Amino acid sequence: MLPSIQGGALLPVLDVEISEGETKPPFRYNPASLIRELEAKGLGTKATRAEIVDTLYRRRYIKEIPMKVTGAGMAVIDALERYVPEIIDEELTRRFEESVEKIRVNDISKDVVLAEAKEELIKVIAEFKEKESEIGALLFEAFTVTKRKQEFVGSCSECDGELRIVKNPKTGKQFIGCSGYPKCRNSFPLPQKVPVKPTDKTCNACGLPMVGLSFGRKKILSCIDPNCTSKQKRAKPKK
Repeated sequence: MLPSIQGGALLPVLDVEISEGETKPPFRYNPASLIRELEAKGLGTKATRAEIVDTLYRRRYIKEIPMKVTGAGMAVIDALERYVPEIIDEELTRRFEESVEKIRVNDISKDVVLAEAKEELIKVIAEFKEKESEIGALLFEAFTVTKRKQEFVGSCSECDGELRIVKNPKTGKQFIGCSGYPKCRNSFPLPQKVPVKPTDKTCNACGLPMVGLSFGRKKILSCIDPNCTSKQKRAKPKK
């Protein structure tokens, strides 16, 4: 039974505990949770939401699962928020989505919706054209930095160039080559059809850069030199 307490009474302090902690960030989206979020906000349709997510990955605005926004993705949002915020206005997008649905059920004339959309788009395009140079410069700088981060492996051991991941857009074949090509032909092979990620680590055995390789859920660090002794140590003896 608790003792009776009167207002204004002084109570003894038995213990004091200070607890430190940090606010945990919200969970990152994955494709399924992002599609659910779009649906909850009334953005897109059942037919377009999955395509929206796929486009974000294809244009490298996001990467990995759970999702991480790339430098290019942040640059696009920053440029649009700064110069033409109407383009990324959720309310505008939602209103047009609702109007399209009303057209489908014959609650509104498509001519009315098209006239409203035309008026809005003319305004947005005019603002975009007015700031086109500033937007282009901002995006070019961001995409250049992002592209270098995605490709830069390390310094070339044969010249003053940079070793970069080179991918053939037609065949998909990839290797590591020097930015000084054709004067410098230093190069290293890479596994094909395997995601490769630059790292800031160097091989303890030979000093060359290491890259991250993803074989499904298995991720390994590998020296770029196929003849490195570090790989010979990992190799299993043949029976």
